[in-house]
Amino acid sequence: MFLDEIGEMPLALQSRLLRVLEDKKVRPLGATKKHLSMFGLWRLPMPIWIGDRGGKVPLRSLLPLATVAVAVPPLRERPADIPLLIKHFLARVSAEAGRPVPEIDSDAMTRMLRYPWPGNARELQNAIQRGVILCRNDVITIKELPPRVAGQDLSPTQMLAEAVDKRMSLDQLEQAYVHAVLDSVNGNKTEAANILRIDRKTLYRKLEDSSADSSDT
Repeated sequence: MFLDEIGEMPLALQSRLLRVLEDKKVRPLGATKKHLSMFGLWRLPMPIWIGDRGGKVPLRSLLPLATVAVAVPPLRERPADIPLLIKHFLARVSAEAGRPVPEIDSDAMTRMLRYPWPGNARELQNAIQRGVILCRNDVITIKELPPRVAGQDLSPTQMLAEAVDKRMSLDQLEQAYVHAVLDSVNGNKTEAANILRIDRKTLYRKLEDSSADSSDT
């Protein structure tokens, strides 16, 4: 079980999750009694919080359940993993978009290998998704990489000029902006949704729509 952005879960649901972890039993929807669950080994990828009265307290009671703790070094300390992850994300994103797997030119690859990836694998995945959506002739160049990765942060005016030069539609421009905002916050969807002033469901829908639109082009 991979618990992602658990801090965004309502506190009431966090309490229920804690009971499941402690009892190792769950009651399926519509059932009248609990069933034993196969909860054994736990890896907690980020802190879990619980609290009430407006305050949040670290859920330290979950730590004893972490039978096996796996420390994963940041991506900047695992440069040999970057090409493997790029290959994996290219295949997955392209399959989801219904497009052929693009190539990455040497300059773009060099940039990605040198970039420190503060957002780790999630930021890399977002960069690849952006590249697959925006690339032409099935080749990802520096122009399709996020500005921070490419080392050329563009001003809003430059971004608009580039969009006009590429003859991007309003939908494509919106998709590019959504991904740019997501890249700027290292893949944090909650923070990206706040910046875009939309809820998380809308953000997920826009990300799904971008993949679907890519498959139609």
